[in-house]
Amino acid sequence: RNHHLARNEIPDRGRSITRDIVAITSTQVSNYYGLIQLESTYLTSVTINPNLPQTAAHVTRNRFYVSCSKCTKTLYPEEDESLTFVCKDDDDIVPNFKYCVNAKISDSTKSTDVTFFNGGMTALLNTSCEDLVMKHGWTDPKKLPDQIADTIGKPKLLHLTLKNEQIVVTNVTEPEKTVEGQSCIPPSTPNPKLHTTKRALLESPDTSIEPKRSKQH
Repeated sequence: RNHHLARNEIPDRGRSITRDIVAITSTQVSNYYGLIQLESTYLTSVTINPNLPQTAAHVTRNRFYVSCSKCTKTLYPEEDESLTFVCKDDDDIVPNFKYCVNAKISDSTKSTDVTFFNGGMTALLNTSCEDLVMKHGWTDPKKLPDQIADTIGKPKLLHLTLKNEQIVVTNVTEPEKTVEGQSCIPPSTPNPKLHTTKRALLESPDTSIEPKRSKQH
């Protein structure tokens, strides 16, 4: 028997799934009153957080980390949820908040996996990692902040670099806008053989030729 999700059973699309990935295989996809539905078959299987290389990075990854200003080790928040970060080895430290976001980008040719470190993600959001955590309250490094989710699908000009076979986004700017009605194709170079202008022969005073006089007999 085939099954599908009714309207009142469809999960809230605004709720973000922060930790679990659901893998569903061997289903039939169809349209149900404008909504996508998955119909099960005899071979359908459902797996939560499957043990696959393609999903491992998404399940375990963090969007940011906090390091110690003295030993550079990872800091951990206090259990009282006071937004105070502590180091196991040092006291009187200053927490350093840094982005580390894995993402997939695409253009008209193909898609690829990239990593946003502190510089690239700060340029994308115009917000430092410290402000995102301390001022906006995104204390769970595995939860996708709204500020990052709002950039999905929006065109950006990304500056990339290759480090140890890893593509890193170093800067993000807005794409250039072309003026409406203005052609982006540069004008062609005129052919000199088709567009020539003959110059009149100018006589120089010192090179003038006097007319010959007739001989008198």
